[in-house]
Amino acid sequence: FWRGDEIERNQEMYYWRKYSSVLAGTLWKWGVAFPFGLVSPLALLGLLVYIRRQGFVLPVLFVLGYSFAVISFFVAARYRLPIVPLLILFAAYGGSWLYARWRQRPLRQALLPTAVLALLVLLVNWDLPPMDGRGKAATHNDLGNAYLQQGRYDLALLKYEQATRLDSTYWQAWFNLGSLRAMRGDLRGALPILLNVLEHERERADVWSNVAGVYVGLGQYQQAVEVLEQAVVAAPRDDLYEALENVYAMMGKPRSDE
Repeated sequence: FWRGDEIERNQEMYYWRKYSSVLAGTLWKWGVAFPFGLVSPLALLGLLVYIRRQGFVLPVLFVLGYSFAVISFFVAARYRLPIVPLLILFAAYGGSWLYARWRQRPLRQALLPTAVLALLVLLVNWDLPPMDGRGKAATHNDLGNAYLQQGRYDLALLKYEQATRLDSTYWQAWFNLGSLRAMRGDLRGALPILLNVLEHERERADVWSNVAGVYVGLGQYQQAVEVLEQAVVAAPRDDLYEALENVYAMMGKPRSDE
């Protein structure tokens, strides 16, 4: 909880630095993780001083209780964020107290708390993982979705391909890659990708639907019917029944009672 770097949940904060000049300047890890790698030790120092002066009053109990709750559940930057404003106040309190000690005489009175602060800085920033600029598969898949919404299909394809290279088992990226290839007219390139996804994700109606759509685009109506007849059993949904009716209409025959 008190560690200096931002622990991700499903967003790579350090990767997104390359897309934001604000993040690039205010979020980094070079020996010390900024900013929490400085806020955390100062806040701990402020807590110690505050407890010594005021005891375990409500602000202290809130910080301790909240931190223990997050630690017992799941430590991530997003869950730590609600308490950060209060930690900043304690950090300012601790920094102000230490500054006042250095202005007093004799100076040796400030040496011990300064050493404690230095130790805390070292501990919360110890053995930090490097900032990985490559990004994970999920991040590239999300970027592909963003490019797709913007109509930048070449970049979307590139990101989906990067996602599948980083994680060959990431079915969402494979599904998006196959679907986008089909949308752009590369039906024969899309079909084996979507069939491979379908082999592992048979309960997902969208996968069945897209495979059937590719078969229809290739003029292979019988294969489309076979896929959709399996689909309504594996993942019954109204749009799949409607798609099956449409394919039967294309073939010029009514749907069988079965």
